[in-house]
Order: sequence, then structure tokens, then C-alpha cells
Amino acid sequence: MSENTDGDATALRVHAVLHCNLNTVDIAASETFYNTTFDHTTKMTSLGNGTDVTPMGLTEPATSDTRFLWDARGPRSAPSFELVDWQHPAVIPAPDHKVLGYIAAGFRVPSLDTIAGRLDSAGRTTEKGDVTLRGHSRRALTGHDAEGIGFEIVEVPPGSDEPQTTLFSHLRARCANLSATIAWYRDIGFEVVAGESHGESVSLALPEDPTFSIEFEQADVDAAQIAAHQCLPANTQGLYRIALAVDDVWASRNALADKYAAIPEPAHISMEDIPTGGFTILFLRDPDGTMVELVERPRSAVRRPQAPEQTYVPRVSTS
Repeated sequence: MSENTDGDATALRVHAVLHCNLNTVDIAASETFYNTTFDHTTKMTSLGNGTDVTPMGLTEPATSDTRFLWDARGPRSAPSFELVDWQHPAVIPAPDHKVLGYIAAGFRVPSLDTIAGRLDSAGRTTEKGDVTLRGHSRRALTGHDAEGIGFEIVEVPPGSDEPQTTLFSHLRARCANLSATIAWYRDIGFEVVAGESHGESVSLALPEDPTFSIEFEQADVDAAQIAAHQCLPANTQGLYRIALAVDDVWASRNALADKYAAIPEPAHISMEDIPTGGFTILFLRDPDGTMVELVERPRSAVRRPQAPEQTYVPRVSTS
């Protein structure tokens, strides 16, 4: 895929993060935890009954309960947190030690004090320390929800036009080969914010959706661990996939197929109880096998900040 130098190239590239998926064995408890603790609100739900999910690699029609949670910015203005309870086929327990893929959901807050009290009330043990976000060392709390799924809360001053509350801001992820990961995500539209020269971690964001990032860390893994991660099915418990918006999913697919082998075809996933009735989606695997979905969603359907705070402006690649 060519660099983003004209209108046609722009149309083929990802322009927004739509949602991040978490597969849960207790969706009611997860919904309560993330809404109450992280200032989110459930604004859309969908019940699947016999949905064809073969494009996701599952062979049986699915029965599921899906709930979309947003922070105070709301739909269209921010990514959502998508909770899915796979009832049939049932959720498969997560591996004991997840070495690749998305390992923690990230949230930013004006101050850690309030949320620390909420986590304590919820019975969640956290650790205080510093984490690197967008190339900056930040005060943070890290921990796990009741199902063992990682989260981190990072203290970041909000932008001038942002709500003074908890905002869904990033995913922490691990990869086997940082250079290959950077190249692949650049080809779908991400740019490096910080960290590429360090060789051990990198922060990636979309130029048109700059307030959300994926924070990749290099993992020390062997071929067997990579193979095991590539085989994890779509109903595996935990943080599993990220959904990204493109204007034309077929055009994006064809552009990727010019460069990468075995790019599948898009498929329509039915969600009859939501306003759109479903979406046309291309399910991809990044170099480690982590699932990324490209969803046909025009730029007119999202409202991302046009003048973000300087901290969140991606560095444009010159490579």
C-alpha cells in the first residue's frame, strides 16, 4: 500500500478506532465494573441468534450478547469498549499467561486518587508505578478485573475541550517482531507517535483519530508461543480484537492483497437489532495473528478531534 499522499490513498486507510473487544464469561459483572469504575455508559446492545461468524474463523452459528460501552465523549466521538458474552459456542478460557496480543485496556484520568478509591471498593488490587504512554513516563495504576483481564489507568492532564473524567485511551500489546508490527500497522494507516528508535516499544496512533493509541512492546517469545497465539479462536476470553473504520472495505482489502498474501474477502456480519443492521467487515491477522477488523464506516459517521492537544498529535513518518 502506498504512502498517504493523495485522496485515493487516504480513502483506503484506517481513519478511526471504532471499538476494542473483550470476551467475558460474566457480562453483567463486567458491564457493572467498567461502567462504574471507569465512567463508561452502555449505549448500544445486540443479541445474536444463529449469526454466521465463519469470517471470524468459527464454524458454528453464534448466539451472543454484545454490549457497547462509551466514556463521557459518547458514540461517534470516541472508541467504545465492546463486551461480548459468547453463549454458543461458549467462551473459551484465556491462556494462563498471555504473551502476545492485547494484554491491557488503557484509560487516562486527570488524577489517580478518585479511581484508586473505586478500585479499592470493587476489591481490585492494583500496583502503583510509572508506565510509558506516547513516549512519556506517566504515573499509573495497573491491575486485573475479576476475570484476570489487565487494565491500566494513567494520569494525563485532559485536553482543553475534554471531559474531566476517565477516558478510554489505549491498548497495551505485545508483539514478536517490533519492526514487522510497525510496518504492518503503517500499511493500514497508523503512524509512529514515539519509541521506534528504542527498539523495544512503540506507540502507534491514527492521524485522524489521535487520542487513542496502541502501545506495543517487544516480547521474548519462541515459535511455539507464536503458533499458539495464532490459533486462538474469536471466542477466547479476554481482550481479543480491535475494530477500525475505513471508507471502502473492499478497496482497502484489494490494496492490502497487492502487498500481502492470503488476505480474505470482506463479509457482512448481521446485527439486526441495531440501526445499521450490521456491518461489512474484513477480518485480518497482524504479523503475530492478533485479530484486527476493518469495518466499512465513512468519515461522516465519526467525529474525532480536529485540533487535539499536542501530546496526542502523531509524528508523521518520513520513511
